[in-house]
Amino acid sequence: MRERILLQLKRWGFPPLTLTVWILAALLIGFSGPFGSFTAHPLLTRILYWFVLIGLSIVVANGLRAVFVALGAQPGTAPFMLGLPPAFGIIFAPIIVVIRSWLQPIEGGGGLLYLFGLCTLIFVTILMTRRMLGLDKPLKQEPPRLALRLQEHKNKDIARLSVDDHYVIVFFEDGTQERLLMRFSDAIAEMDTIEGLCVHRSHWVAQKMIEGLETTKGRDVLALTDGTRLPVGPKYRPRLDELDLF
Repeated sequence: MRERILLQLKRWGFPPLTLTVWILAALLIGFSGPFGSFTAHPLLTRILYWFVLIGLSIVVANGLRAVFVALGAQPGTAPFMLGLPPAFGIIFAPIIVVIRSWLQPIEGGGGLLYLFGLCTLIFVTILMTRRMLGLDKPLKQEPPRLALRLQEHKNKDIARLSVDDHYVIVFFEDGTQERLLMRFSDAIAEMDTIEGLCVHRSHWVAQKMIEGLETTKGRDVLALTDGTRLPVGPKYRPRLDELDLF
């Protein structure tokens, strides 16, 4: 789970447009001085307050987006649109209370419940705007480089790889398979856009195919969503534990 979240954070980062909007919004709101802050504090204090607040909101929003996507809620889908705003409000409202208690730029700005509702409403508006502009769409998975070697199943989703003598057998999610004459290590390296891992010296599996871990006759066996059972090599077991997949 942790690696899935880090992958999404790395993918989004802080693009130039986000940085530009962040700075311009802090300047604009700082100059206008809403919520009674215009008369309560000087210009530089207001700009600093909003710069910090908006920056933290971007960090929290991106973090939550990464968590939701890692859990399977793709941008633009109902779980994403309905779950993200209240989650943002729950986390960000207390942050506002803490910062406000430090600078106190808002006179009578409402309590925690009011701030939760305000944060949630603002985030709903942002998500709806992004959706109308076509900015929040389900992320498309780029095919791995290994797909370029395939002859018959180029557009199918790869579930796992296995070794068979000098060949690599590519298993697809629909149950079909294809053989490639290449080294297993090279095949794994070319699965560069798919999250997966070796569970045995002869088996590589996409993470989304993993269902659970079983013990058969004292040996670890990996259960996949398609019903397949694969042996788990002792040296690969710690890697499965690190990913916290179960």
